[in-house]
Amino acid sequence: MSAWVPVLIGVIILVAASQALRRLPVKGKSGSFEKRDLLSPAEAKFFHELRGILDPDALIFVKVRIADLLQHSDFGDFRRIAQKHVNFVLARADTLQVFGVIELDDKSHQLSRRKERDAFVDDSLKSAGIPICHVKVGRTYDLQKLSDQIIRDIYNTGAN
Repeated sequence: MSAWVPVLIGVIILVAASQALRRLPVKGKSGSFEKRDLLSPAEAKFFHELRGILDPDALIFVKVRIADLLQHSDFGDFRRIAQKHVNFVLARADTLQVFGVIELDDKSHQLSRRKERDAFVDDSLKSAGIPICHVKVGRTYDLQKLSDQIIRDIYNTGAN
């Protein structure tokens, strides 16, 4: 009977240790996440300006995955877009049909790697018939110039 005592003590220690480990915070569990804002301050400012100049029948969706806008049978091309998103997607309120994309470009868009990414995204969207408008981020926006740029880049392409 004494041979079972060490085994029993070992089992008790294992059970106690596993209970203690369950109570420790584990990276990736919901308790270790923190809430963050959907848009950066610059993106939020632009969003509100955009709402003021777009047709009331246009909806604005933010941070949409490109893979939700495009499909491609080539897995390699899909992988290139799977984790990328665009800042603003414009859609018709009645049909939810996408008619344009707006990218807010900050200083990072001047980096060569980012320029390559932007060119790939632009070409991919254009090949699917979705016009894209790049707007340089600013502290303020000339709403008439912004409106003219959106009309030129999105509405005047025939996609709307």
